[in-house]
Amino acid sequence: MNDLQLEQLSKEELIKIILNLKGVVDAQMKEINDLRKEINSLRSKVEQADRASKRQAAPFRRDEKELKKKKKKPGREPGHKGHYRKFTGTPDRDIDVKLTKCPGCGHSKFLDVKKTEQYVQDIVAKVVTTRLTTYSGKCSHCDQEIQTDHPLKISNGRGAAGTYIGPVARNLALNLDYKYGLSKRKITDILDNVFGLNISPGGLVHMGHKAAGILKEDFDSLVESVRSSEVIHADETSWYVGEPKHWLWTFTNKDHCLYHVINSRARQVIYDILGKNYEGVLVSDCLAIYDDVNEDQQKCYAHHLKALNAAEELVSKHPEDLQLIRAIKIMLKSAIQIKKVRNVVSKSRYKTAIKNLENQANELIPSLQILKNDIKKAPYRRYQESTIGVLKRLSRQKDHLFTFLHYEYVDATNNLAERRLRPAVISRKISCGNKTDKGAKTWCILTSLLQTWNQKEISFKEKLTQAYHNYLTRPIPT
Repeated sequence: MNDLQLEQLSKEELIKIILNLKGVVDAQMKEINDLRKEINSLRSKVEQADRASKRQAAPFRRDEKELKKKKKKPGREPGHKGHYRKFTGTPDRDIDVKLTKCPGCGHSKFLDVKKTEQYVQDIVAKVVTTRLTTYSGKCSHCDQEIQTDHPLKISNGRGAAGTYIGPVARNLALNLDYKYGLSKRKITDILDNVFGLNISPGGLVHMGHKAAGILKEDFDSLVESVRSSEVIHADETSWYVGEPKHWLWTFTNKDHCLYHVINSRARQVIYDILGKNYEGVLVSDCLAIYDDVNEDQQKCYAHHLKALNAAEELVSKHPEDLQLIRAIKIMLKSAIQIKKVRNVVSKSRYKTAIKNLENQANELIPSLQILKNDIKKAPYRRYQESTIGVLKRLSRQKDHLFTFLHYEYVDATNNLAERRLRPAVISRKISCGNKTDKGAKTWCILTSLLQTWNQKEISFKEKLTQAYHNYLTRPIPT
């Protein structure tokens, strides 16, 4: 409408046009404000995702809102069996405190005397020094060099090296260092202040290197056991060896735990540990380096569900996307429930349930080729980019969605590997990793063996003492 036409309109018509325009402007402003809010929300989520991807120092951190939702009342569940300290053995000593006189008036006769017995359990901590004398010589009959032995003898040192830490204290120090992750200076303070045993941080370092050296064969046997295991959970986190850009890997199952530190996050590391023909089931997250390492794999459901939840938040205003995402979530959660009744239902019924899940996955999750080439064609053109993204993720791993249903000993998640990494991450926060490659190797050997033997309920002290004994009595090559 030009200026001449506007001049010919009446006042009432002009007011009507202005009101109509105001309504259009208000609607457009509302739409602009809504878009701004959505942009700010998406920008915030992108920033959080970016921070999370770089926050290798805290891979187990959860969103504070999620923690508040799952907050529960402290203590055990109502009705649980009570626990109290009860002593049933023979006490090491008896102390009988007689009632001799009244502390107020000094009178020595009493009425209604009652006897109260208590058992006080405490620790008597002190250093016990043993002078150990052994003898060596040559047999006059067979001309063989021989020497006497004792379980406390873990060194052939003499003179300045003739005083050393015994097996019990050595076991405690190594556990505090490589199992519980205390710093070396804190360990020396504990040994000195609690037990009166003086040792320097440098002495602890040397002790660790020595123990790792004599346990090297046990560590090599652990590597072979991991390679021949039916299932292995694998994961990795950042590490320091004098500087960043190193990685701590874990390869674990219910019986074994192997740690490996290297300045690489490439597929070759997996081949170096498991070999190129690993025949078991590899459980991992969806990092691309794990893809096609071996035939049987299970990708972590916790990561899948987390990706689906994130996509669900982004498409909260798109019903078709929500319907698809929720259907996939229900399918994955149904698979977990089906695994729980594996030993309850018949084999034929269980196999039918797996087949139905596989058919459902084919219906809900298109092939990667379709998603790449026909993304603008029906029915996928109506979905948002975030939905297409999570579909591509699941499509890449479609062959590994239900592997855990075919094996009784395989889990749907990779939580085991993440739990094995948790103590290492705490240790890294305290010590910042290792300073040298030798220190990293020692850490891997001792921490791997400590964790593995703990899982198998094998005494680290006994294994360490036996290893020292074998080292001292080994035949010396001529």
